[in-house]
Amino acid sequence: MQEKSPPTWRQIPSLVKKDKHYELSIYNDSLTPECLSSQIAKVFKAFPNIDDKDYFNILKDRFIKNNFTDNRVKDAVNHVIDTCVYPKPAIAEFLQYDKSIKLLTYSQYAQLGELAEQYKSVKIAGCDFPLWCHVREIQKYKLPLWNNR
Repeated sequence: MQEKSPPTWRQIPSLVKKDKHYELSIYNDSLTPECLSSQIAKVFKAFPNIDDKDYFNILKDRFIKNNFTDNRVKDAVNHVIDTCVYPKPAIAEFLQYDKSIKLLTYSQYAQLGELAEQYKSVKIAGCDFPLWCHVREIQKYKLPLWNNR
């Protein structure tokens, strides 16, 4: 008998257009029920003043609806535990947590002058045109180069 894979909620890499550039979340893994449950339990232990049990159901639901991944949930929970100054955190404190990579269009890249040599074009899944990213982030996050250049 073949073993079943654990259920996951899949996140498609999201490219977000900001005012003057694009951003891509560094998180591209899946959200598993096991991780979600363990991190909700961690919040429960870290903030014993939260007496509204619906808080945890709402937090869990919002993580799912906002396409969080295992690593983003863990980082968000740890960040809120480390930085929350009130007896109980607002759910928004968890949801606003993200780390992203800044990406430039060709016209923005062309205006960099001498700094342009620190950038290379990258291929982003679902995007049919190249975007430019700093080489440090390309190496750190193992981004694929556009046409392998």
